[in-house]
Amino acid sequence: MHLVETLSSDFLYRQAMLLWLACGDAGDVRAYARIGALYAERRGVARDHKQAIKWYRAGANKGDARAVCLLGSCYFHGNGVERNLDSALTLYRKAADAGDAWAMTNIGSAYGSGTGVTQSHEAAMSWFERAARSGDSLAMANVGFCYRDGTGVAKDVRTALGWFHKSLSEGDGSGEARASRGIALIYQYGEGVAKDRTQAIEWYRRAAQAEDTESMVNLGELIVEGANCPKDYAEAIEWFEKARQGGNVYAFNHLGLLYLNGRGVALDYSRALAFFETSANAGNERGLTLVGYMYKNGYGVGRDYGTAVMWFKQAADKGDANAMMHLGDLYELGYGVSIDYGTAMKWFKQAADNGDGFAMMRIGRMHANAIGVPRNYFAAMDWYLKAVDKGDLTAMHNIGLMYEKGHGVGVDYGTAMTWYRRAADEGDGSAMMRIGRMHANALGIPRNYRAAMDWYLRAVGKGNKQAMKNIGFMYERGQGVTTDWHTAQGWYQRAATD
Repeated sequence: MHLVETLSSDFLYRQAMLLWLACGDAGDVRAYARIGALYAERRGVARDHKQAIKWYRAGANKGDARAVCLLGSCYFHGNGVERNLDSALTLYRKAADAGDAWAMTNIGSAYGSGTGVTQSHEAAMSWFERAARSGDSLAMANVGFCYRDGTGVAKDVRTALGWFHKSLSEGDGSGEARASRGIALIYQYGEGVAKDRTQAIEWYRRAAQAEDTESMVNLGELIVEGANCPKDYAEAIEWFEKARQGGNVYAFNHLGLLYLNGRGVALDYSRALAFFETSANAGNERGLTLVGYMYKNGYGVGRDYGTAVMWFKQAADKGDANAMMHLGDLYELGYGVSIDYGTAMKWFKQAADNGDGFAMMRIGRMHANAIGVPRNYFAAMDWYLKAVDKGDLTAMHNIGLMYEKGHGVGVDYGTAMTWYRRAADEGDGSAMMRIGRMHANALGIPRNYRAAMDWYLRAVGKGNKQAMKNIGFMYERGQGVTTDWHTAQGWYQRAATD
């Protein structure tokens, strides 16, 4: 069926070319840009950028602004001609002066990224607004992102949302994918509106269907999480694959993670590593970190901490917070490098400055346990609370432990239980074990061995070894169960070998 559709499309494009050739012969200068676009986009003919340039030049020589703009794009991207940003921008400005909205948008994008010009978000915003007034849908979406991100204009998410909807309802259709993604992001993160994952999925799906590869990746990620939708690995893989084929390097990371964890596919470390390496070789910071992670843990390759450090440093140089966190971990523990608490703290702080909650927790732990710094429970609590704001479960557990033990605060079993429950409700096995221990030892609550056993078993489901030992101890001492040395020994062995 797909082949039939492709053949049908190619036939229609070839028919369109014949009509546009006739239009060109009849003096319609707009036809030349359209014929060139068929060659550039491989529609009905083999992709041939030199042929595209030939037709764009023909249109440009006859005064067609769109042909001038498209010729500028060839120079901007180096398609069919040596890349020349000065020539590209000269052509864009010529087309923009003739009223071409696409050219205005392209100039705005150049200022936004600082490509060929000095970066200026204000200039980018000005060009986007000019193009938007000319009816360019993509420019309207870009104005929306400027307001959403606060680049070149004061941040105003509600105004951003208005521009995204304007792009969809009033523009020429070129911004459908980008505007839909903008709306999805606002609902996903609850920016100026109530967080609504269902709406986010709906808008990502619309953008993905409009061939936006970033939305394909985001949609696949939400489906894998089962966020307000059925967890469907097959559909997620389909979107990741489509994004990968569209050249999105992040899709390689997501596909690799599915193989790394055996989610929706058979667990395959070698295949996961191959996906991560492809991403890393494309310079993707997340891919670099994931390759380092594979070497750090010996997944699909021999464990090699030194090589892991090399990959993590490459990723850290590109600003990846997770790589910085891993480097802090290796320097604290002395894996692949000499133990250096000062360097560990430096990497953890860099990761924390880039928003990594786990790194914030590790800084708190270093203060709490006097690792390379004087013991300081107040600093520890401060960092744990910062980590909690990022959703870190271990930090929640550690705050509970501080209240249980009276570290820097008065002993308060009720507050300890509140923090343990908060972490446990999010799936933290250590917190589940601590709740069981409070029930078993009557810490702030009546002794209840049945409740203790229930919480220990939940913790075991998360792989918590201490919970396994505690269950063994209950069978050894007959706490809430009949004394059973054989069963106790079984739990102790499981804790030692799992």
